[in-house]
Amino acid sequence: METVEGNTRVRKYTYDGAGRLIEVRDASDALVGEYAYDGNGNRTKAHDGFSYVDVGVNLGCPDGTGADAADAEDRLCTYGNWDYVYDDNGALVSKTNTVTSDVETYEYDGLGRLLSATVPGKVID
Repeated sequence: METVEGNTRVRKYTYDGAGRLIEVRDASDALVGEYAYDGNGNRTKAHDGFSYVDVGVNLGCPDGTGADAADAEDRLCTYGNWDYVYDDNGALVSKTNTVTSDVETYEYDGLGRLLSATVPGKVID
């Protein structure tokens, strides 16, 4: 049971053997959320009753909203005056200030460890 802004809703949560959420149902037993995971435990499917998203499908950020936003993998892609870009492994590779056009870049080794960061006028190793 959950209460949001004075309204109480009953929810039934189902978990898999690893303790990960796989299903959410309402008081009438209607499915309102469904989740799936790969062999490594990464979420591969998220269905919230209104939309369906295969995790890994980058929906990108809404254009022109002026709002802070995240992509389909819950990574920030805009926040305040900053736009963020990630590599295929999900590591932050750059962020750009949309007001000043300053760009910060990040370099990683094959294991995903940060090797260097470049900020306007400086390289930090």
